[in-house]
Amino acid sequence: MTDQRKLGEVMVACGYVTSEQVEEALMIQATPGETRLLGQILVSRGYCTTPQVQVALAKQSNPEVAETEELESDPEILAN
Repeated sequence: MTDQRKLGEVMVACGYVTSEQVEEALMIQATPGETRLLGQILVSRGYCTTPQVQVALAKQSNPEVAETEELESDPEILAN
């Protein structure tokens, strides 16, 4: 099932950014002549990393995607 949330919502739910940071990035994105995507703006402002944006994008299409940190911290998952 596809997650219908927007990227900013997924980023906040993952704890990567705050809703205020998303709002700021959306305001920048709405500026005439601005062509960057939301994730690019968040990364350029130092609010998150490119891998975090990639995880959030993956979670949009597959909400069951586990983050690398989750996999690395759970020995039971690694043992399987």
